[in-house]
Order: sequence, then C-alpha cells, then structure tokens
Amino acid sequence: MNQVSQLGIPLFASSATFDKMKTPSELRYGILKNGQQKQINEFKVSSFDASHDIDTLGFIIEAGAEKVFFLTDSYKLIWNLSSWKFTCVMIEANYCEDIVKSKSDSFINKRRLKSHMSIQTAILTLEKMDLSECKNIVLLHLSDGVSNEREFKRITQERFGIPVTIATKNQVLNLNNF
Repeated sequence: MNQVSQLGIPLFASSATFDKMKTPSELRYGILKNGQQKQINEFKVSSFDASHDIDTLGFIIEAGAEKVFFLTDSYKLIWNLSSWKFTCVMIEANYCEDIVKSKSDSFINKRRLKSHMSIQTAILTLEKMDLSECKNIVLLHLSDGVSNEREFKRITQERFGIPVTIATKNQVLNLNNF
C-alpha cells in the first residue's frame, strides 16, 4: 500500500487499515468509514464494512455509467447489493475450501477461514448480484498452495458467462478495455 502511494496515487482506507499497514501520515490521503461516500475527482466512492479480522472496507466506485464493485480481505459479504448493476466486479477468491481442508491445521489456514474469501463463497456472492451489465469479473488475492488460477477462472466463467481475469502481482488493469 505504501508503495502505491509513493507512486503518487492517493490512498483512501479505513484508519485501522492504515494503522495495520503502518502507513505514514503523509501518505494517508483520506480516511473512509463504513457507509461513507466521497467524490474523488471523477469517481464517486462508497464504502462498506468488510468481514475480516481487522476493520477493512469494500468499495463501490462509480464513474459515469461504470460501476465497479471491489471487495478483498473479507470472508463474506453481509450487504444486499442485488439492486446494483455492476459493470465490473473485483472480488477475493483466496482459496479453495477442499484444498485448505486437506492441508495441515496450521495457524495460517485457521486464520484464512475467518478472514479471507474462498472461491466457493465468491461464487455464492456473485450469484446474489445483478450481473446483467457486468463486462468482467476480476478474481483477487489468490494464495499460493491453496488456490488454482485456471480452475477458479474456468468455473467462474462457465457459471456466469462473463470474461474472468485473475489479478496478479504488479498487473495493471485498464477498466476501459472491459
């Protein structure tokens, strides 16, 4: 997060996220709280509580007719968003439940179950959304050893008939191309 801000990209997050990431105050462009809306240049950003082991937020980002849903660092979505028509959905798919269950009972895997979203939960969450205007689904925050990029992409694309992108480290996504 600090690397992004040092590139001149303003950061907006909850104060808990800034504190957890030890973000210096000069890099904290704006603090958002649950349910807050903020106009940032041409973007209208609405925040909502995410379910994680620290206070994190999800975001709905609007620019003209484009509406992007963004949720990571959350193991479930507690909000009803069925009335929204998103043009892009960016959602965490950190692990596969079957793979995690087959691994040792480590602290990391126990924490993962209570702080990150499985592909199974991501699919259930997407099923509750109106995806009639969605041009792309981006799967975020896949963890090595407990996820399968090709399989996650395949099952999501087959289920919804919408192109799926797997976000990777240092990848830049041009949302205008979706």
